[in-house]
Parts: sequence; structure tokens; C-alpha cells
Amino acid sequence: MTNSLKCRRTTQLAPEAFFRYQQANKFFDEDHQACARLRQFARFQGRLCRKPNPISRENLGFLRAVQAGAQRKPVIKAYSLAQKEAVDFLREVNAEIIQRWGISFTSYYVNRSTC
Repeated sequence: MTNSLKCRRTTQLAPEAFFRYQQANKFFDEDHQACARLRQFARFQGRLCRKPNPISRENLGFLRAVQAGAQRKPVIKAYSLAQKEAVDFLREVNAEIIQRWGISFTSYYVNRSTC
């Protein structure tokens, strides 16, 4: 695929990816139960990450159960997929920028906090 053809294809996908993300984000924000589930998951996961001891099987089981419950909600699935598509598009854009100009914008925004 030529660079100009790839660029046109990517440009056409950008509005679609971000439109789907904005729509999914709107529906997600309006679903208070979905928001609460993800907050519960993030809060518990954060608590586990801050603990100095290894994660117990009981805590890991609870975390997986909360995650599975969240993943069963259609609005969360749609939000997650739309977010992934938008991020994938931005990665393509970053790869193109690196290839053309040798600058990586993602290196400025990488989340360095992990468990």
C-alpha cells in the first residue's frame, strides 16, 4: 500500500473512530450502573496495587468477578471497543510521525505507574 493511499485510508477512519468513541463515552456516562462497576473495579485494583504483600487468591478472585461483571455490560463492551479503536488509530498516527520525522509523542504520555 502506498503512503498516500495509507494516509487517505487512515484519515477517513479517524472521524469514525473518534465519533464512535464519543458516542460510546456518552452512553457510558449516562449508565450510572456501568460507571459504578468500573469505579468499583478500579478502586479495588488500585488498593491491591498499593499493598506491599502479594495479591491473595481471594482478592484476585474477587477482582476477576468484578471485572467479569463489568465486561458483561453491553455499554462497557462498546465503550471499551471504541476506546481501543481510537487508541489504535492514535498509535498508527504516532508510527507515521516517527517514520516521517523521528519524533514519538507517546513517549511524553506513557503511564509509568504499574503494580
